[in-house]
Amino acid sequence: RRRRRPEAPAPGPVAARGTVEVARRTQPQRAGGAEAAAAAAAGGEGGDDDVPVVEIVPSTKRANGDEASQAIIHVKGVGGRTRTLRGPPRVVKAEAEKDGASMREAYVTGGLDKLRKLQMSMRGEAVV
Repeated sequence: RRRRRPEAPAPGPVAARGTVEVARRTQPQRAGGAEAAAAAAAGGEGGDDDVPVVEIVPSTKRANGDEASQAIIHVKGVGGRTRTLRGPPRVVKAEAEKDGASMREAYVTGGLDKLRKLQMSMRGEAVV
């Protein structure tokens, strides 16, 4: 048996013959102009004015049942949004705290780009 397709919605009002109506959407202007675009391309600026917040949170348990913790860092992103990046799960909480400190230092000294490279190296990924 074949299933019937649901009927298409009825078309809107028909324009006069020979005319074409095009709906145009306009993008709202963003604050900052070229400066904001440059900061977005650079992946965040880091620096003293945006101090990241680091937390140590419980992570998923290991296969053997051991508790694990991981560092998470909240950084200010483009448009005032907050980005959260996570470190690897650690069985020893002190190691997670050390990860958090190094993540904060990487962001303050090199911005989001350096933080992402550190995160990739912590995961054992190839850093490009």
